[in-house]
Amino acid sequence: MSNVTKLKKNPAKVLVVELLAFNPEMTLQQIADKVGVSKSSIEKWKASPEFVDAVYDRYMMHFGLEIPQVLDALR
Repeated sequence: MSNVTKLKKNPAKVLVVELLAFNPEMTLQQIADKVGVSKSSIEKWKASPEFVDAVYDRYMMHFGLEIPQVLDALR
């Protein structure tokens, strides 16, 4: 079971995972305002290895396929 799937019981966490994975320029406060949770909630979530893994997994699901192309371009 993927780390993102494990978070599906909490839609706010899933949305925060998406925003962290795809919008690195957003601050935690901006994400909290957009999702409707407190910044301190997000900070607590980020302290969980499972949550961090979910952000990484989501990022890699989208961008991971491009990494070999980038490496090939550097040859």
